Amino acid sequence: MTVQRGVYVIEEGFVDDFFLLQYQFPKGIFSHETALYLLGFLDRVPIEIVMTFPFGTNTRPIMISQYHDSGMIEIERSGGQLVKVYNRERTLVDLVTRYQADKEQLIPAFKQYARWDKKNVPQLFRYAKLFGLEEKIRGYMEVLL
Repeated sequence: MTVQRGVYVIEEGFVDDFFLLQYQFPKGIFSHETALYLLGFLDRVPIEIVMTFPFGTNTRPIMISQYHDSGMIEIERSGGQLVKVYNRERTLVDLVTRYQADKEQLIPAFKQYARWDKKNVPQLFRYAKLFGLEEKIRGYMEVLL
């Protein structure tokens, strides 16, 4: 069965919307709440799928970053397809950038990160410095650690 141009699925196959978006927008990297979900830090599919693109990209949905590749990893989806997503540390910094006022997603993400046994706090602060958010990140982490 044809799902979209160039993508075929066998009758009993599973169509992964995240893979389809990655296929359609190969320069995009899943970010913000979408990254939280894909990384297992959010238990419900986000209402809006968010991808970040390099400067100069003319497409929608869109977030633009001059540090487009910083923190990008690939994760394997249940069907074996790889999708690009930002790591947990980059995602937390991105969320602070986006949510200056609304903390509904941000506070639980930081709490879960503080409990996570694989956290990399030095890396978190490298991203915070890159984006000029060291003090804000320090404020969240001091309360939780």
